[in-house]
Amino acid sequence: MSKTALHGLAIALAKELGDDGIRVNVVSPGVIKTNFSRMLWEDDAVAEGVSNGTMLGRLGVPRDIAGVRQIVPSS
Repeated sequence: MSKTALHGLAIALAKELGDDGIRVNVVSPGVIKTNFSRMLWEDDAVAEGVSNGTMLGRLGVPRDIAGVRQIVPSS
């Protein structure tokens, strides 16, 4: 549900800011191998099931989304 909300926010911001030449991008990854998602990748059988449901056929790793910065305009 939070990814759907994030997607909706990105669309709304893109419409609002597009005329000013501001582009809006959102990174909304699936399962990334972090401590938070450990239960989804620590067991090989579970990890395989999760991986099979992804477009890349594998779980993400932190470097897949590294370097992404959040820029929040000041008021």
